[in-house]
Amino acid sequence: MLVALGVIILRCTRPDLKRSFRVPFLPVLPILAIALCFFLMLNLTGGTWLRFFA
Repeated sequence: MLVALGVIILRCTRPDLKRSFRVPFLPVLPILAIALCFFLMLNLTGGTWLRFFA
């Protein structure tokens, strides 16, 4: 989620930077990636979250 959000933020705040890769369908693809990652995070069990924070 953070990488996809970072792509959107950097494309808006620093459009002058040289890009080493292109992102197709900007900003649709990063927003879709954020939504899918969030969906996967919602479906994790409580034990997984406990291990993550521990």
